[in-house]
Amino acid sequence: MLMYCDMVGIIVDPYTGTVIANMTNHGSIQKTVRLEYPFSGTSVMLPLTPANGYTPEFVFFGGQFGYGWTNTPAVDLAMRVKVNWDPVAKNYTYGTWEAEKMNARRVMGDAVLLPNGQVVVLNGAMNGVAGDSATGGSSKANFPQFWPVLYDPQAPNGTRFTRMARSQIARMYHSTAALTPDGTIVVAGCDRCDYFNVSVPYSKSPWGLPEYRVEVFYPPMVFWDMRPTLVSVPSTAGYGTRFQVLYDTITTMVDIDGVVLMAPSSTTHSTNFNQRAVGLRIVSDNGNGIITVESPPNINIAPPGFYMVFLLAGQAYSTAQWIQLLP
Repeated sequence: MLMYCDMVGIIVDPYTGTVIANMTNHGSIQKTVRLEYPFSGTSVMLPLTPANGYTPEFVFFGGQFGYGWTNTPAVDLAMRVKVNWDPVAKNYTYGTWEAEKMNARRVMGDAVLLPNGQVVVLNGAMNGVAGDSATGGSSKANFPQFWPVLYDPQAPNGTRFTRMARSQIARMYHSTAALTPDGTIVVAGCDRCDYFNVSVPYSKSPWGLPEYRVEVFYPPMVFWDMRPTLVSVPSTAGYGTRFQVLYDTITTMVDIDGVVLMAPSSTTHSTNFNQRAVGLRIVSDNGNGIITVESPPNINIAPPGFYMVFLLAGQAYSTAQWIQLLP
């Protein structure tokens, strides 16, 4: 298990607590950026696929500076690092930290991994930190960040962020976001969503401090006509085994070039503890609506449990069906 807090990262055995390896910190690119509560950056692990050897790569979005407080502008930086396991030497090595300016400052954001490997970063604020005063009351953050951005990890550095349509609802402390089986993102929550500075018109919570309205955000590829149509998948699958995925040949007007497992979200305080995308190896596609794929090799790549299965056609993706991986 990789844990990263402040500027310190470790890889530990979660069953014994033994530290296996210390991780290089991001101080070489930005010494004062903090990611833990209350400075609250958000992060995502990019897809694990046969093509990349199931190599984990992490991206951290936004956060706050170590000296930051209520009116301090949030971080407008994304930081990315790869973790490599050497099975011969039996040790971990790390790639060089890569930094990129985001097109928006954000603290308390949420990063939602899409089936195509891109990331929607939304929610949060442009100034301040998470939390409220010891006696409750007003937020410690100001200027809600209403604009989501789309992050494309395959694009060249400096071109990976695209701003998308804004929300009218502030989503700051205690807000959340999660991928749904139809490929959209459900967005909810906000605490202390009153008594903050704001520079643009917005829809104020009818309840004062809490926000009970729920929104659905549609990533742009959900509107594309040329999307594959998934028909069915098995209810269960083992590890390192083959199974068939059925798709509709009439409505699927594109070549299917990927099948991916998406773990269901479990999100709080800008951290998604269960977010994971795992690409499956395509063994064959008979062209008549049947794709044979190979499941993940072991539980370290995809822990046992329920996953959404999506078909990919370039950046477009289908709606999902559920499958359970069993050891």
